[in-house]
Parts: sequence; C-alpha cells; structure tokens
Amino acid sequence: MMKYYNSNNNNNNINNNINNDNNNNNTIIDSDSLQEKFKKGFYLDYRSLALYRIVFSTFLLVDLLLRCQHFTEHYTDEGVYPRSSSIQEERYSLHQLSGSFAFAVLIFLIHGCIYLSMFVGYKTRLSTLLSFVFLCSIQNRNHYLIDGSDDYSRILLFYTIFLPTNKFFSIDSILKEHKEQQQKLQQDNNNNDKNNNINNSNNINNDSNNNSNNDIISTPSTTPSSKINNIKYNTFISGASIAFLVQFMNIYIFTALFKSADTWHVDYSAVYYALNLLQFRHGLAELFLQFPRFLIFLTRGTLIFEYVGPLLLISPFYNTQCRIISILGFIAMHIGFGVCLNLYLFVFIPMVVCMSFLPSDVWTFIKYKYIERKDLITIHYNSNSSQSLQLFLKVFSTFFLVGQNYKIISNNNLGNNNSEKEELEPMDSHSMFYVDSVSIYFKGQIYDEEKSIKFLLQRSFAFFFISKLISDKLYKSLYSYIINFNDINNNQNDHDRKYEKSKLPNYKFNHNNHNHNNNNNNNNNNTTKPTKFKYRQQLKNLFFVVLTTYMFYYNVCVYTAMMDSGRNPYVWQPPFQPLIKLIKIDQYWAMFAPSPPDYSSWIITDSQFSLKKGIDLFTFEETDYRNVPDYLFHIGQRKRNFFLSVGYLDHLRLEFGRYQCRRFNINERNYELGKLEKFKIYAVYQPTPLPPNKFNQYKTLPPTQPTLSLLWEHIC
Repeated sequence: MMKYYNSNNNNNNINNNINNDNNNNNTIIDSDSLQEKFKKGFYLDYRSLALYRIVFSTFLLVDLLLRCQHFTEHYTDEGVYPRSSSIQEERYSLHQLSGSFAFAVLIFLIHGCIYLSMFVGYKTRLSTLLSFVFLCSIQNRNHYLIDGSDDYSRILLFYTIFLPTNKFFSIDSILKEHKEQQQKLQQDNNNNDKNNNINNSNNINNDSNNNSNNDIISTPSTTPSSKINNIKYNTFISGASIAFLVQFMNIYIFTALFKSADTWHVDYSAVYYALNLLQFRHGLAELFLQFPRFLIFLTRGTLIFEYVGPLLLISPFYNTQCRIISILGFIAMHIGFGVCLNLYLFVFIPMVVCMSFLPSDVWTFIKYKYIERKDLITIHYNSNSSQSLQLFLKVFSTFFLVGQNYKIISNNNLGNNNSEKEELEPMDSHSMFYVDSVSIYFKGQIYDEEKSIKFLLQRSFAFFFISKLISDKLYKSLYSYIINFNDINNNQNDHDRKYEKSKLPNYKFNHNNHNHNNNNNNNNNNTTKPTKFKYRQQLKNLFFVVLTTYMFYYNVCVYTAMMDSGRNPYVWQPPFQPLIKLIKIDQYWAMFAPSPPDYSSWIITDSQFSLKKGIDLFTFEETDYRNVPDYLFHIGQRKRNFFLSVGYLDHLRLEFGRYQCRRFNINERNYELGKLEKFKIYAVYQPTPLPPNKFNQYKTLPPTQPTLSLLWEHIC
C-alpha cells in the first residue's frame, strides 16, 4: 500500500553512486584519439559477456545431457573404454576415481550443478573455473569421444574464467548490489539519527528547506537508464579481453594457414570433397553438389573469411559495423556447415562465442527500439522490508522480466535524474511516498501485496501461462511465504519499518555532513588502495601478455611441424608442453586441412549369432558392404566419434569387442538372434569421384567402387 507525502525534488545525481560502483581495474573506452580507436578494437561489453555466459552454460548443459545418452557405455568400467585403458600420464580426470555406475551418476550431477551455477551467475568465477576443470575431466575420461567442438569449447572456457561475465543478469550482481544498498541504508540511517539529535530544533523550523537536501538512501536495484547507456560503465578493455579475442583469432587464422593444399589454392575443390564425405554428408549437400561453380565460390569465400573475419572484430574504424559483419559471417559460415554436414555441436559453439563480441550499439538499439517503447512497470519496495522480498523482486525481475520495460525503486529514494522524473511523471514525480512492502504502478493502476506477485507472474515470459490458474488465496500464501522465507531479521525489520514510517514526514538529512564523511573515507582509502590495485593489475596484464604470446608461439610450432611433414618432429616442440597438456589448453586447428580427404570411410560389422549369420550389430539387418549405415546419423555425436575411432586405432578394438559380447549375451539379449558367438569389423573406403574441373586431367578415371579391409575379428 502506498502513502504519499509532498516534498521537493532531490538535487543529488545518481550517477555519482553509479561511478563508485564501477570498481573494476579495466581501462574504460572514452576517448576518440587514434590510440583509443585502436583500443576500441579489443573492447568487450559487459552485457554481451553476460549473454555469452548464459548461452555458453546452456551449450555445456546440452552437451552434458547428450553425453548421458550412452552413459554406461562411455563412462563406466562396464563400457567400451574402462579406466584401465584411459589412464594417461599427462591428463587428469576426476572420473577415474571410480568406474561404478553410481559414482558416474554422482559426478554427472555435480557437473550439471556447476553448469547451472554458471548459468545463473552465482559465484561466477569459481563456477566457471570448476566448469573448466570438470569439462577437462570428462574429456580426458574418454578422449576418443571428442572432436573439434570439444577443443573449441574447452579452450574458450579457459579464457572465460578471467572475464567479468557476472556484471549483468547474474545472482552475483544482485547480491552485491543488495549488500551495498543495505550498507548505505544502515550508514545513512545512523547519520540521520545523529543529525536529527544535533539539529533537532533547526530541522523543525526549517522543514521545507531540509527536505530539499534529502540524500539518496539506496540506489534502484535495477540499473537505471543512465547507467545502461553509459559507455564508460558497459564497456571495458583488459588483458583478459585481449587474450580472449586473440585466441578466437588464432583458431580461424591458423585454420586457414593449415589449408595449404591445392584443393584450397589452385583448383578450389575443397568444398566439393568435403561435401562428398559420405559419413558426414546430409541435408542440402546433394543440392549444392549440383552447382560446381558455386562450390568454387564457397571454397574461396571460406578461406578468405577465415583470414578476414577475425580481423574485422578488432577493426579500429567502424568497429560496430565491422563486428556485426564478422559475427553474421561466422554464424552464416557455420550454419552452412551444419545444413550440409552432420557436425553436431561444432555447428553451434562458434555462434555461442560470437555472442561475447556483440558491440554496445546493438544493446542500445534493442533498448530504444523495443524495450523503452513498452509501457513502464514501476516496482516500489520498502528498503526496510523483508530481505527475502527484496531479493525476490531483484532476482525475478532480472531473470523473468526479460524484454520488459521496468524500474525498481526504493520508497526511501526517488532518484532525481531526468529519466526517473519522466518515468514517474504519471504518479507525480514531485511526490515522495511510503510503501509497506511492495507496490507496482502500471498504466495508472497500483498492485500491492499479493496482487503485485500476481502481476509479476502475468508479465513474466516463463510463468504467464500459469498465472491465471492460481487462485487469489494461493497468491496470498505465496506472498506471505516470500516475505517470511529465510528472513532472520524479520522482527528487526518490522521494528525498523514502524520507526521509519512514524518519522518519515519529518525525515531530515544533513547532506553536507554526509558528503564530508564520505570524502574523509575516500581520502583514507585512496592512500592505500590505488597502489595495491595498480600492482595487481600490472601482474594480471603481465600474465595475459605471457599467455597470449606463448599460445601464439604454440600454434606457430604446431603449424611449422605440420608443414615439415614430420621430418623433424622434435625441432618444433613448444616448451612447457607437458604443463600445457596437463592444463589441457593444447590446441590443433587443422580442420579440413591441409585438404579434405578424397575418400569416405566408415566401419561395419559382420556378426554371427547362434540363430542367424551375416547380421550388422547396430542395424540387426543383413550387413550392407556398400552404403553408409544410417545409424551413423542417429546414434549421437559421442558414439559416432568413438565408432569411427575404432576404425583407426587398434588398441580400442579389444575392449570394444568385449563390450559387444557382454551387451548381447548378458545385458541386452536378443532371443530372435540368439547368442553372439563372433563378429568381424571391416573398414569401408569409398573414393570420391573427381570434381568436374579435373576430368580432363586423367585419361582413365580413378576407381570409385568401395573397398573392404578387415580390421578385427572377435570371438566371444
């Protein structure tokens, strides 16, 4: 319930408090000088990083869920790759502690909880670090399940540890802001009590004058528009942002450098050969293969963009336009991969990372074009009300009022910046009011207490469909539960509310004395903090300089070793390689390099059961030696990767064979086929037909019939 009291406008500027909140040690983008323009190329936006954190953690959660498809088969001792086979000296894995099903379930649950913590931004840096540790652990447990998407996500997740991804849309930012507001409220209440005791007579005689000097007790819990649009507040550049961008550039530039074959630089047939990889081809590949000239264009365009696209991200001129072109280019390129080749998660991870590069102008455009055109929802709450209610309002508005034009304001402070005056004008921007707990103003209507909870659910994108199904009695119970939930200071808050309410009309504040105290505190802090922060920042920058330089040199060594074709394998070994492998930031970006294979390959099985012979273990039909089995496109990314690895690596076949015997003779008996007695594994090699522009180079065309090679025979 709202009660209004007339008062004059405050003359304090909320931006002073906003600037104090920005205690990062990063360099802020503000100047238009040539040097600053070059710095602009490496800036990142806090809101883009928050979006990146949310999308990245969602990607990791999806990856974890997809791994659960073949949980027992891949991550227990009963599967195709027991712990005894997966131990590596330079790789760690928490999954090696036990091979039981129960332990694997437990560690997967912990893994998922860590990803959820990263998603909501709770203990964000710690949860990101643990996400990296657990991601490395699960990849090391079965190295033959991973592909380029795993290397991509792992390396970028390592750099994400050092980025401030929790500035917006996170529990961390809400708790930090809430704590600061409570501290300010407590401090200002104490100062107010002292000032009232000292200047009691003056306050009574000069009520109207002192009302104009009321200070802001706490800032609005959501970021005001002046803060949202302040480029100083939303953009930053640091050693971490530079290292992150350089690593992203390394991926594509070195991928382009690795593409050294004639198929990329002479006859431009690389895309043709890539689309003819039968074990990956699907979707629109058949359609694109009908246009040879278009494939040549795609080959040239892909190679050029892998050089130019990363450089556009750091363009010092027209950075916003160049970044948008680069981001759209990377998204289009990987969508093109996805509609033609079955690459699973590799299609999506670059799109996820590109979210972190969104320029600030994109957020400004979204705000003014879509958000601010909506009717304003003004949420007023009592700063002395239940702590759980305040946190509920802040958390709910942050995560479930996405896309809404809302403002959260404490009843004790109506900010006097122009944006707030305009927003509160329908209610009377010159009024000061008291709120018992929470009230919402929307289109001339006021919703308080349980009605406010109902209104919030109705405006939420996640709960609007159930808001009308809940009875008023249940809303009242929910409101009461929120107020009393885990509120250890509830009784004290009730006393404070009564105390504040009784004296609110006569509330006075000595603005000058408060500023004097703040200045003294700032002067004392400034004598010690800048020096400490300066050295700390210098150490951080030195670390990122060393890291960025080393990782670039590491990629150069890998590239040079590949160009030498293994003639001098030890000459180009980068230093500290065992440490790099232990941390698991080693990398190799030779995708379709130096050239896509000119043949397709897959494996098939020819098994003998007690009741039937010549049966494929995975289709339960007669073994087909000519066509690519359909199950390669349906068994999932991880199982397909391991299945194809069996075709290349001898040491995987024994455990693979043992698992198949246990599967069909113990765990998944098939009474129509009988007992599995033995089976053979064949590799099928299908040469790719020559592209049309090469027909004239051969008098006799190479054979295109598939050939078989026996890899393994297993007797159960």
